[in-house]
Amino acid sequence: MPATDPEDGLNSSQKRHLLTSCQYADKLLSEIEAVLSAASSKSPFPEFKGDIVPAQAKVVQDYVARLRAQMVRVLASQGIRPPAPEFGSIHSIRMTLAFCADCVRGMHARPDARLR
Repeated sequence: MPATDPEDGLNSSQKRHLLTSCQYADKLLSEIEAVLSAASSKSPFPEFKGDIVPAQAKVVQDYVARLRAQMVRVLASQGIRPPAPEFGSIHSIRMTLAFCADCVRGMHARPDARLR
């Protein structure tokens, strides 16, 4: 590992590791948010039970926000800025809906595939 002067801060490898670690932690926090959202979803195929009360959800949301704010402060203290988003929300939604439409079209029985 390259040596660094304590006054110089982290070297580029250490900065990259810190950034990717924060990105991974943020992904895990996003999964927690998805669980909170899914628990109140009207999906006919729920993955999670709706066993969290609103007060608990608020505590979790506040904690997630604090963790993210702390990660941003740590990155800023090392001169690291989080990268800009790579994809647009509308594009992502359109692509997911296209996959969903393909899936639904695949559910239609073909006349030649009927049971005899």
